[in-house]
Amino acid sequence: MDYLRNRGLHFNQVVDLNRIGAANTLDVGIASGSIAATNADFGCPANTAAASINCAIAAGAQIGDYTNEGLGAGSALDGFAFRGQNPNFRGIGLLMPVGISLYQGLTVNLRGRMIKNWGPIRDLTGNVSYALSRFKASGVDQDFISASAFNDAPTKFFGPAGLDRKHQLTFGLLTDLPWGFKVNSTTRISSPLAQSIFVDGIDFGAAEIFFSDLDGDGISLDPLPGTNRGSFGRDVKNGAALNALISSFNSTVASGTLTPAGKALVSAGLFTEAQLKALGATVRNGVPLALAPANQVGLDSFITTDVRVSKVFSIGERVKIQPMVEVFNLFNIGNYDPPGNRLGGTLTGGNGTINGTTPGTRSNRYGLGSGSFAPGIPRSFQFGVRVDF
Repeated sequence: MDYLRNRGLHFNQVVDLNRIGAANTLDVGIASGSIAATNADFGCPANTAAASINCAIAAGAQIGDYTNEGLGAGSALDGFAFRGQNPNFRGIGLLMPVGISLYQGLTVNLRGRMIKNWGPIRDLTGNVSYALSRFKASGVDQDFISASAFNDAPTKFFGPAGLDRKHQLTFGLLTDLPWGFKVNSTTRISSPLAQSIFVDGIDFGAAEIFFSDLDGDGISLDPLPGTNRGSFGRDVKNGAALNALISSFNSTVASGTLTPAGKALVSAGLFTEAQLKALGATVRNGVPLALAPANQVGLDSFITTDVRVSKVFSIGERVKIQPMVEVFNLFNIGNYDPPGNRLGGTLTGGNGTINGTTPGTRSNRYGLGSGSFAPGIPRSFQFGVRVDF
């Protein structure tokens, strides 16, 4: 039995040092020009007066029309008002050694002989391993390149990482039978992975800071309030718990709340709150997030049993030939949500996401590769020959 605690420091995360789109980088001069140009596009006086803005609103203007003229996230070099720290640069996304992680695990291993010369079994040995663990990180998995959910606080989004599994149990049996036959089996049972939860976008362009940049750092499609990295499947245990958070968030959406970018425009005296609401420049433009279906699936556990049957033929004293047949996933258990293809964490409500997938529509079953290179795939067979000389 062993206990392991591993603290990881300084792995890379992407940080935009120029903070393009951040609410406190509003350039009032560029913004004023954008507003005047948009008002003129709708046949209204080319200025920033409240009457001109109201004229454009009456003519059908939306916040996207203003961002098309530069009132959105982007570099000043391209004519955008939320232009970042330095107007002479575009985004400065650098790999910064700021990431942190923490792995804690209690591991138990038991191995030894179980049966000898009992009936047809000449010898039976076993190996059982169990790990109770938690792997948390501020990045996806300490990958070489991991995006930061919060640009101004890269380590704030900290929780179960992409490869975290709370329980992992593996047991194997090695059996010697009469006439030189050997049967080896390995069974692996692992609890589900985790997934992070993100607000879906509306514009996905320069205007998105008015819809889903909830903290004003220039990074849109923020984590759903009340969640952290890897919350789904951990503190947000299922679709019902997720719906409680979505409903709470939707109440904010329905009230027409401004994001920090919208509030910056109001503070600068460029718009009133009522004007921005009329333009649709509120959280998700007033569109609620889709609730998960009643039978929303969670991330799947992993279970597989692999078996090898072999026999050794000796030729002389030095040459041994061992033909074998191997069966992978003997019981053909359907395994879903491989590490690289989990249920999507962005709340689009579509199939394949954590708020739009039912048992009959999930499609991300383990299925690529074959044999020992692809554990957990549908039942498959492999034949081989080993020669020792």
